Amino acid sequence: GATVLFGVCSGCRSVSHRKNTVDELLLDLSDESDARVRAETVRQLGSMAEGPTVVDALAVELRDPAYDVWMAAVVALGHSKDPKAADELFRVIPDPTQGPMLKLAATLALAKKGDSRAIEPLIQELPTDRPEVSAELVRLGAVAVPPLVNALRTATTRDHASSVLISMDTLGLPALIEMLRNDKSKFARFAAAKTLAGINHPRASEALDEALMTPDIEMTRAAYRHIIRRGIKGSEASLIAALNTFGTNEMAQDFASSGDQ
Repeated sequence: GATVLFGVCSGCRSVSHRKNTVDELLLDLSDESDARVRAETVRQLGSMAEGPTVVDALAVELRDPAYDVWMAAVVALGHSKDPKAADELFRVIPDPTQGPMLKLAATLALAKKGDSRAIEPLIQELPTDRPEVSAELVRLGAVAVPPLVNALRTATTRDHASSVLISMDTLGLPALIEMLRNDKSKFARFAAAKTLAGINHPRASEALDEALMTPDIEMTRAAYRHIIRRGIKGSEASLIAALNTFGTNEMAQDFASSGDQ
């Protein structure tokens, strides 16, 4: 029976016209006006062959106006082992003539290849709150840490980058501790402190304890989760002052939860 791929019935028409060679498939792409059949042809092409001729043909289909066609091309290029396929996916991302959905799909496909060129575009997508974006950054691992730490400097990406770094656990510790101790920007230092406070590790705790030796209500706000977790003696007054000055619902809930423990 017919199956549905990317919302397209792949068995409705194209199976009876299935081609056996790359040349036949390429000819189909150039002659076919039905977007559903073009999408199935792209899928067949991607599953049958590798090489520059196929990659070039798939790259052309990235510019097809039909969602099913360009998405099939993205998937095929994402699965391709030809190095040029990654280049074609990357070429889409800064192209002002391409739409945001295609750019995101190309970025995710590039990330799944383990290509570090996807990191900065992924970081720029963080404010959209797409879980697959954060997941790919975590999966990319150590190579993504420096750009993510740098993203702590920017208000639009700061909180999201912090969450991703926390998800990476100890992977970002050296860079975060360095930022906390030596960065000239207080906002960067506070962002590093907030991130370190979300990582329950002795090295993070040591760095935060060091930073908190100098009384600073903003540093207290940034590191309050660490202070609560550690139960630092005599910290109640500074925590209450931070809550009264900067309090958010999230902070209030954390304070209330700590009192119940």
